[in-house]
Amino acid sequence: MSGLIRWFTGGEHYQYHTLFHCMDHDIVSITLAIILCAGVFTGYLVIAYRWSKAAKLAPQSEAKGALNDLKWIFLLCASCGYLWVILEAVWPAWRLYLIALLGLNFFTWRYVVRIDGLESIYKYLKDRDDLMQEIEEKQKIIDRLHRKR
Repeated sequence: MSGLIRWFTGGEHYQYHTLFHCMDHDIVSITLAIILCAGVFTGYLVIAYRWSKAAKLAPQSEAKGALNDLKWIFLLCASCGYLWVILEAVWPAWRLYLIALLGLNFFTWRYVVRIDGLESIYKYLKDRDDLMQEIEEKQKIIDRLHRKR
């Protein structure tokens, strides 16, 4: 197991450096970077959790699939952009980072290839808005008819 852990940090031939080393042990800046990244990453997790919770209520559709891909892109961006800074401060596992980027590429390009999923989201929203407007207009007609009585 220690061989795998070492491989992530460059193995026998390379010695990747931690954020502490790269930032010349500037504790104030490193601490601020970690705190700020933790705040953003935690916010992303809360958003993704609420996103998943709300998505469970929606019926399966192309739009839901597109939104699910966006959620994974969102989470992987949060991991690669913010969680990584925290991890790299103490463990420079750049090869693990490459694996996370591979996952990000997968979901990004799957979304790009199925871009009509995005169009279906906006079509759904337009159809919903049109239906709501039609219901409001019908309700106004019903209210006028009731007042005439």
